[in-house]
Amino acid sequence: MLYESNYTALTVLVRPESVQYHGATGVEIARTKALTVDFGTHGGEIPIVNPLTGETERHALMHGRFYDTEEAKERFGWDDEEHESVVMALDKLCREQPFIIAKVEFHQPEIVRPWPTYDEAHWKTIPTLAQTLGLTETALVYERANKNRETVVAALEAQMVEHADLPESAPLPREDLITLES
Repeated sequence: MLYESNYTALTVLVRPESVQYHGATGVEIARTKALTVDFGTHGGEIPIVNPLTGETERHALMHGRFYDTEEAKERFGWDDEEHESVVMALDKLCREQPFIIAKVEFHQPEIVRPWPTYDEAHWKTIPTLAQTLGLTETALVYERANKNRETVVAALEAQMVEHADLPESAPLPREDLITLES
């Protein structure tokens, strides 16, 4: 899951560190590590002149705003339970304080047929039809995502290269135009 915070240096405490001691001896017998989410990472310090005082101050340079729980699970060696705890805590924060953090969801756009009869058309006619209809790029995207036939893809790619030399906004020369001069 990917989350975005409006605050670069946001830290969310999911679980504090806890220590268990033996009841009779007081000796530590177990320790559970803290589980935190840091949306930002420290990128060093930079000097900035304070315009009010004229003094040079050192400020932290922070990088971040995004947190990928899957990447963090690998990096920190979390088990499934720890990962689920982090996701639940972040989801709760998204619901209760959406101005602080939001879940980033990706939606793959649907790839639609370039024309209604594309799938029924004979493979040899597709490049010609695509060129005639001005849908070469759309046909290439659809072909790669669905049938991915090498000959069709190669022909459509060749058309794309062939027509890449012509600038879209340049008018084609016409000999039937009459120029009037005053």
